[in-house]
Amino acid sequence: MYHTRLPPKILLREVLAGGLLTVGTAFVFYRSVWAMMLGVVLIPLYVRSRKERWRQTYMQNLQQQFISGMQMVSGSLVAGYSMENAWRRAEKELISLYGAEAEFCVQMRYMNQRLAMSEPLEKILLDFAAESGVEEIRDFSEVFSYAKRSGGNLTEIIRSVTERMQHRVEILTEIETAVASKKMEQRMMNLLLPGILLFVTVSSPSYVSTLYHNVQGVLVMSICLGGYVGCMYWSERITDIAV
Repeated sequence: MYHTRLPPKILLREVLAGGLLTVGTAFVFYRSVWAMMLGVVLIPLYVRSRKERWRQTYMQNLQQQFISGMQMVSGSLVAGYSMENAWRRAEKELISLYGAEAEFCVQMRYMNQRLAMSEPLEKILLDFAAESGVEEIRDFSEVFSYAKRSGGNLTEIIRSVTERMQHRVEILTEIETAVASKKMEQRMMNLLLPGILLFVTVSSPSYVSTLYHNVQGVLVMSICLGGYVGCMYWSERITDIAV
């Protein structure tokens, strides 16, 4: 798929962020270089979780840009352009709207290159849909392919299917807007425990000194860290609403 690997710049950024998170966790909960060294093995898990978030964002952007592209294609067809010319015209309009490096713009450029080599548009679209991983794009490509073979009204089909996709995106956007404040509260709560520990550490180091560098303290802090990570995981799951 197009989104199976993080771009190098984003991968480097996430690895550095994972390293900083490891150092911060080792300092706040353990004050131990050994904990920092052991925590390095968790960086790949952090990067994997960030990759999944990046993948979801990529697919959302791809879907929204695809909808915009199909609306442009539909408008060009109404204006009298052929399907192939409408597809090329949509690429130029998408680049002016999102930029040449946007998710669907990159794929649209590749698709038009294949189109210039006289490959059937329906095959190109089916290949793209299979690689995209977006269910709505796959459904669209199958409807388009069937309509192209059977001689259906492509202009009307593209318009109606695109409208349904846009309606779903609007519902998802409304849900995300409704839970945005809760997600912000969740992130603030996630910072509460390490923030308190860090504050007490700086203001009264002797008050928490018994929690470090001994077996009992390591056990207590490990339980606290486990509960903290569990709460973070479930709070993310609760606020992650899929449509």
